[in-house]
Amino acid sequence: MSADDLPRPAPGTRITVEPGQWQLGPGHPGTTREIIDLVAVHPSKDPTMAWIHAHDISCCLTVVDCPTPCVEILVPVAVLAAAASQW
Repeated sequence: MSADDLPRPAPGTRITVEPGQWQLGPGHPGTTREIIDLVAVHPSKDPTMAWIHAHDISCCLTVVDCPTPCVEILVPVAVLAAAASQW
């Protein structure tokens, strides 16, 4: 999958990822449920995963105004595709 083929839900889309469904980095699975507001999607070396930049829902900054998202994690492309199909 090329970077152009990645599902790209709209900025501000709320995404929920469950424990074990996301990673801090390759081989480092997340252990908590995360609810985040999407800022941007970027390809990863693994075509089944994508890097996302996002805001934790406790972040007081808006998606558009914040120059540095407070969350950067790997998520399955399938999660992004499901979020994109909701729009």
